[in-house]
Amino acid sequence: MKNINVNLTKEQAKIVNEATKKYGFANRSEFFRSLLRYIFMYSPSILKKLDSFVFEEPPTKDANKIIAELEASGRHSEDFIKSLAAGLRKSNYFKK
Repeated sequence: MKNINVNLTKEQAKIVNEATKKYGFANRSEFFRSLLRYIFMYSPSILKKLDSFVFEEPPTKDANKIIAELEASGRHSEDFIKSLAAGLRKSNYFKK
């Protein structure tokens, strides 16, 4: 098997944890594999609709706030943050 990392919001993680326990999955990986099998087998058309909800509006359009929060998290390299900051500052979507 191949490992992948998925970042979830606190609310999403809570839902996954509750469903994993409620439905008796051994762990969250088993839950996600089962969910994917179900989608691929019984609802493959949902995959065609992904582009309609892939992008969520960020909670802020303040590029400086986003950068500060990422730096404060300690989870990202300095190079990543610099690269992201440059991109956010070039974007017309985010406030300068």
